[in-house]
Amino acid sequence: MKGLLDLIADDRSYYPIHSCILSHLDFKDILSLQLVCKEISHLYKTLLKTQWNIDTRLKLLFSDVPAFRSLQSKTNTLIVGPVATGFFRHSSFEIQDEDVQLIVRKGHDAEAVQSFLRAQDYDAFNNYVSKVSVLLGVDKVEVYVKGDDQAGYYPHLLLLHAQDAPITVFLQNVEGTCDACFITWNKAYCLFPVSTMLARESFLMAPLKDKPTAEELKENKHATAASIKAVKEQGYKVKTGIWQVDTQDKPATRA
Repeated sequence: MKGLLDLIADDRSYYPIHSCILSHLDFKDILSLQLVCKEISHLYKTLLKTQWNIDTRLKLLFSDVPAFRSLQSKTNTLIVGPVATGFFRHSSFEIQDEDVQLIVRKGHDAEAVQSFLRAQDYDAFNNYVSKVSVLLGVDKVEVYVKGDDQAGYYPHLLLLHAQDAPITVFLQNVEGTCDACFITWNKAYCLFPVSTMLARESFLMAPLKDKPTAEELKENKHATAASIKAVKEQGYKVKTGIWQVDTQDKPATRA
């Protein structure tokens, strides 16, 4: 009878059990666990090739993942939203539960992404194409669904048409530090790793606009309240107020 440590250490003979156990551990737990003994000191590197492999997860969405990553590099398309934040929480990639948000600059870049999605059998769900006033710097959001699946089933790909560089528009709309995660063509980024992945804390970000309208203030207030609730449900402690001088993560001026 093998012990628990053997099941974790021997990822070749007991991979299904090994994978299941590690899928329930977050980043902090994995770092602590691999310090137990030399036999499991490789856990983090192993996970980068398996459960933290971006291409493996994207296979659930695209049949030609290399082509999509290449398109990302040419158009600076970012994967943002729940999928990006969930990647760093080490949560399972359930495309039935989350919308996949892609942000790209409007114009030729957006047209290139649209063409790729159509080639991957995604169709625009025209009933949900609308102007979005809540998101700063976003002209419109298109919803794409797979083939004939337009009855509200997942996955939904949300294509955000940005007025400026995708990274600039993304940072303008980040409401909490734990949401400051995105996936590029070759890497995944968490801008506040200490507070997000180790301390499990999220700090609210101040609105970027100097003189928002009354309607925008109202919308931003509701969006912030909704984001706080969602963040708490994910196990984060939400904090507000002034950042302390000795805080390891400090918010830079947003975009």
